[in-house]
Parts: sequence; structure tokens; C-alpha cells
Amino acid sequence: MVAIASGLVGAYGNANKKISNTLVGIAIAVALMPPLCTIGIGVGNFDWTIARGALILFTINLISISLSGAIIFWIMKIHPKSQEEKEKIAKRALSQIIISTVLLMLIAIPVGIYTYRTFQLEHAKKIAWKTAKNFFGTDVFTVQFNENHGKLDVIVILLSQKSNGETIKQVENIKSLHPDFGTVKIKFIQTVTSDTNN
Repeated sequence: MVAIASGLVGAYGNANKKISNTLVGIAIAVALMPPLCTIGIGVGNFDWTIARGALILFTINLISISLSGAIIFWIMKIHPKSQEEKEKIAKRALSQIIISTVLLMLIAIPVGIYTYRTFQLEHAKKIAWKTAKNFFGTDVFTVQFNENHGKLDVIVILLSQKSNGETIKQVENIKSLHPDFGTVKIKFIQTVTSDTNN
């Protein structure tokens, strides 16, 4: 949405001489600079997941800017004076709009699926917390999620030795919350009580 808005502002600002080109540059930079900087950070830290995600976002933003800019020029009827050149530009602009739209949809579909899966995973994490809290109560110290070969191992850390057959059932319940959950383990922290009378 930011990229589309930037493309609209940038194209209109470029067509309208009353608007400073500085505003156009700022509008475009807002959409393109953050993902470019993130790509650099990801490469610098050898974190290819972050770099790849930022590259996808940069590509989406670039196509969105190109698409919205072409639409604005089309609406404002910015074209050469000669009829022959006008027809060539019109065909090129139309093909650019179609190609940009198709590319944007091709990228948006897998990104949308990934975003939805991420939302489901975060929701499952909250439910895992809630399930642990409902069963173990105040004994829950924390719930950790560690990535392991594409799966998330869930570790419930408790402040007691409360373990029985029902505990195993709760572990299975947590594991079934999301297909990306791997193993579910329960760890106990040994607590020491001090006698203040001595």
C-alpha cells in the first residue's frame, strides 16, 4: 500500500511542475530504501532469510510503484503530440500495466499464503501458552519455541515436578495445535525453599 501510494504521488509530482522533485524522491525512497537497507543488513549478518524476505518486499514495492505510476500517466493522458508516437506509447503503457499486474499477482499469492501461515503459527503459539497456563497454572515459568529443521520445538518450562498421565495428554494437545510444531518437551526447574526461622 505504501509503494502504491508512493508511485501515485511520484508520478503525479513528476507530471505536475508545481510540485518539487524532492517530494517525488522522498515518496519513492519511503517504499524502496527500507527493504534495500534490510537486504544489506541480512547479507552483512549472513542471515539469508531476512535478505530474501526483504528482496521479495523490494520487488513487490518496485512493481507497485511502476504500476501505479503508469496508471497515473494513463489517466492524466501524458503522451507525445504525434499520433504515431501516441499509439506506440499507449501500447507500451498498456503492456506495462498488464505485465506489472500479472507479476504482482504472481508474487502476492505465495506471499499471502506465507503471511497467513505465519499468522496461524503466531496464533498457535498463543494457544500453546494458554494451554500450558490452563493446565499447569502459576507453575509455568516460560514457553520457548526453537526452530529445528523447519519445525518448531515447543519447550514448556515449569517451576514444579507436576508430571502424570494427564501431563502427557496436554503435551499431545499442544503438539496438535499447528502442523509446524515438532516435539513438545516439558522441563522442570528445581526450586529451593528456605526456612526463615533458622
